[in-house]
Amino acid sequence: MKSLKIELETYFSTTWVATPIQYQGATFTQPTDGLWVSLVFIPIDRVTYAYDGANGRKKDSVQFKVFCYADNPTKALGLDDDVRTFLECWKIPNNDAQTYNGVPDTLGIQDLGNGIFEVASLYDIESYG
Repeated sequence: MKSLKIELETYFSTTWVATPIQYQGATFTQPTDGLWVSLVFIPIDRVTYAYDGANGRKKDSVQFKVFCYADNPTKALGLDDDVRTFLECWKIPNNDAQTYNGVPDTLGIQDLGNGIFEVASLYDIESYG
């Protein structure tokens, strides 16, 4: 799962140009314009889905949660739409993996009380090895 997390974060760091990115566990300074995304990698499951005569074929299931922040609710939703266009149905080349549709986290638009609004979506990812 480590290589999958690295590949997702590398994809964002080398391709995403719309906003600054807050990486999980890294120091981050909120930008003054109040617009950024935050990435969270969530391991879910690992199963053997076939026996290959040696170690078996494994499937890793993870969720990739992307938080979108803006100084008003409409901008936060718009940023979430931009992330969906960027990330949905992406074939992750080095991990035999695929992202699926971004699904709202069901919490809606969160007013953080400091002039910033948060919207988050979850992306299921399956990696075969």
